Amino acid sequence: MQTRWLEEGVDLGEGEFSSPARVYPAGARAIDLVIAEGKKRQVRRMCKAVGLWLTALQRVAFGPLTLGDLPAGKTRPLTAQELQALRAASRGPGRGDAG
Repeated sequence: MQTRWLEEGVDLGEGEFSSPARVYPAGARAIDLVIAEGKKRQVRRMCKAVGLWLTALQRVAFGPLTLGDLPAGKTRPLTAQELQALRAASRGPGRGDAG
């Protein structure tokens, strides 16, 4: 599997490039892909660009929030700690606790 290209960043076409991704083996024909940005259909476009056939895609985390054992199609309110972590992450590095 040519995942090295994903780790170096990918030409997404139309003058757009992805940032490098972290790639972890997740089985004989699967990978876990960690990206630090969220361009439109980015994971699908990255896989297509390097010749990988994407058959399933599941987001398991968004910033400091993780899916955990939440059943498919279900929602729940964020905890106070999750809200605080999300607000801190949205301020970006070096922005302190103001806001």
